[in-house]
Amino acid sequence: MLDRTRPPAYSQTFELHIPRAKSELRNQTNFHAIAAGKQPVSRIEIIFPKGGSYYDSLPGLAYLTNKMLTYGTPSRNHHDIVESFDRYGAFVKLNPSFDDPSLELYCLNKNAGDVIPVLADIIRHSIFPDEDFALVQKISAEQIRIQNSRNSVLASKLFRSTLFGEGHPYGQVMKPEDLDMLDARQLRAFFMEQCREYEIIVTGDADESLTRLLGDQLAFSKPIKDDRLHDIPEPKATSVYQEKENSLQTSLRIGKLLPHKSDPDYIPLRICLHALGGYFGSRLMKNIREEKGYTYGIYASMVPLRFASYLVIGSDVQKANRTDAINEVNREIRLLQDELLREEELQMVRNHMLGSFQSDLSSPFALSEKFKGVYLFGLDYSYYDRYIETIETITPQHIREMAQKYLDPESMTEISVG
Repeated sequence: MLDRTRPPAYSQTFELHIPRAKSELRNQTNFHAIAAGKQPVSRIEIIFPKGGSYYDSLPGLAYLTNKMLTYGTPSRNHHDIVESFDRYGAFVKLNPSFDDPSLELYCLNKNAGDVIPVLADIIRHSIFPDEDFALVQKISAEQIRIQNSRNSVLASKLFRSTLFGEGHPYGQVMKPEDLDMLDARQLRAFFMEQCREYEIIVTGDADESLTRLLGDQLAFSKPIKDDRLHDIPEPKATSVYQEKENSLQTSLRIGKLLPHKSDPDYIPLRICLHALGGYFGSRLMKNIREEKGYTYGIYASMVPLRFASYLVIGSDVQKANRTDAINEVNREIRLLQDELLREEELQMVRNHMLGSFQSDLSSPFALSEKFKGVYLFGLDYSYYDRYIETIETITPQHIREMAQKYLDPESMTEISVG
């Protein structure tokens, strides 16, 4: 009988077991299959490695191309496509991105033979009809207009554009008028030029018949020779305050460029930032939320991109507390540079990071995200072995070294909106 007077057994032993993707090349098309889960459901994700905004020539072009993938082929209009998926309990999710835009299809395995041909038709023959383009363009422009009125959204976009420069794809800020200047012809050209190369990731209880069907229907990727690299400007500390007269709150974004995910310092630096602002008991939360009461929440995180990586510390504070909040952020950073973490605090950081990692493996589809977290950055699963080992063995001295090397407050870009 369960004894409810005793807590569950606690163990600090962590054994890493991630079901790995099985990869193969079929007719110039990379297939990655992750067999996991007991429910007869699969997620099929089509990734376009050269179809993101990093490769577009006009702001919003890659974004609208991804948004309109399901709007028609020579044999099906938008209604036909939506009806084909709905009829069999399947649904599609579109994911615009700087680097790796994608289309995800979720379906029951028993209905795969009915929906995968529709998916293949979309991937191979999308035509971006003019009559649908006008409506999608109008709706998307209005959505961006609404988003850009929010302090938090505007602060994040201004932060990126200041960090990377407006001429760099990562610093590009899409405006409603950018979409107004596009037409369906440009989407069709971008699709033909940049989206013919794709990779396929299938996750779930997928059997051999499903993978064979995918190979028959979708193994038609054509490699694109596009190795362009955009220069990232030399980092420099910048402070921008965009005041809004009637705003009661100010959105803060503080950060800088950091080493790429493949750099040896990436993992220990991530642990350092977790202690600073990566969980509810972090230093920034304790100081700025609990002690000072300046905000409901504050975070510090690393954002990995294919060709760059950056730190962002973000929060929404009362307008009157803007300067004090920034000063407290800098104070906590300097404490990390000057003092060693206590062992109890470091153990809490370890426990939280290891527990979060375990929870990230709780579903078959989450395993796909772990695979993409290494594969799309030119890494392999050994990255996660190093990740766990570093969390378990890192010392307070190493964390202080990371703070001293990368987190000088004088090197930060500082954006305030509101």
